[in-house]
Amino acid sequence: MRRSRIFIAQSAEFQLKRLPQDSRLHIETHLENLVLVLEQDAPEAVLARLPREDEGFTTNVGGVRIYFSVDTSLRALTVQRLEVLEPPRRDEPTG
Repeated sequence: MRRSRIFIAQSAEFQLKRLPQDSRLHIETHLENLVLVLEQDAPEAVLARLPREDEGFTTNVGGVRIYFSVDTSLRALTVQRLEVLEPPRRDEPTG
């Protein structure tokens, strides 16, 4: 069985390093879990359940949106960029 891989673009790596350590750990764990799921299941079935963007896929982890693509033949995940999501303002309803 091939081993899955996670690649992080240089700009995404820079964004990741600017986050607090606990946020980085949460994101890294989420990505590792996603790769494990890709190893165990048919990648196409897993990807069918993820939100799509023009560049590939997105997932939200702890207030950060991760934009990534997947090479199903290599079972490799490439993170293109991260986007810190704005928390709701106190005067806006949250629900």
